[in-house]
Amino acid sequence: MNVQQTVVPTLLPSISPSPTLTPSPAPDTSKVVMENEAFRIFEPAPNAEVGTTFTVKGQARVFEAAFSYSFEDGHKVLSEGNVKAAAGAPEWADFEYTVTYEKPSNPVGALIIFEKSAKDGASTNQLMIPLKFNPDIIEPLQ
Repeated sequence: MNVQQTVVPTLLPSISPSPTLTPSPAPDTSKVVMENEAFRIFEPAPNAEVGTTFTVKGQARVFEAAFSYSFEDGHKVLSEGNVKAAAGAPEWADFEYTVTYEKPSNPVGALIIFEKSAKDGASTNQLMIPLKFNPDIIEPLQ
């Protein structure tokens, strides 16, 4: 006996794949020139020469996204201010700000980035970036 089978296609309901969550990409830390537990600095690099205006770029992981900076030449504070990152801790968040100052009196300076303690206002998580001044802008103390 010869039996012939016929295959009848059946239609299955189409099932769409379940959505997959794509994690946010990790921050690109290959550009980091200095860092500590609260700050990652992309620019300026340590010992870079700066003019009377320069940009600071990086990421911060600080309480309420707030931190401060002071720029000194060894004799005086040339510039200081408060900065807000794009988001507060525990996330790393981008920031960018410009430092503008008058003529320094020394060939080297220091940019100090820090968080102020909510408890007592003390500077915490300080990160000091040594910088050099363009020789044309130095005005020695008399």
